[in-house]
Amino acid sequence: MAAAAAAVVWMLLPRAPELAVAVRYISNTRSAPGEVVIGDQLVVTARPREIGDLRVYRSDGVLVARCPNGPGCTGGSRGAQTIEITLDAPMQYQVILVDGTNAAPPDGTLDVYLEAARAMKARVTLYPLIDVH
Repeated sequence: MAAAAAAVVWMLLPRAPELAVAVRYISNTRSAPGEVVIGDQLVVTARPREIGDLRVYRSDGVLVARCPNGPGCTGGSRGAQTIEITLDAPMQYQVILVDGTNAAPPDGTLDVYLEAARAMKARVTLYPLIDVH
């Protein structure tokens, strides 16, 4: 009986947003193992708890990809969103998942986007910066 009750409680708990980031190493020219270089591909999959907005920005603040409704975006089962892009500039890339808002924050630079998301009281998940050489 206790196990059944625990299972019901577990099923009712909100699931944590998931963010999986992977790099497909396309180029063979690297100075160190695991180094990310121009031409490699970034694959990001998000499974937000609720309505989610997934984006990739470059360190210059430019929006590179967004999901939903962006080039390179595909939807999956159970609300999964996947972005696949080719890394095309030697700079840092920032992956962001905004979860829990009915309206996506407006397009704009990285700073404008984050400020709008936080003002909407959305949950913001920032993946560690990805350095591309």
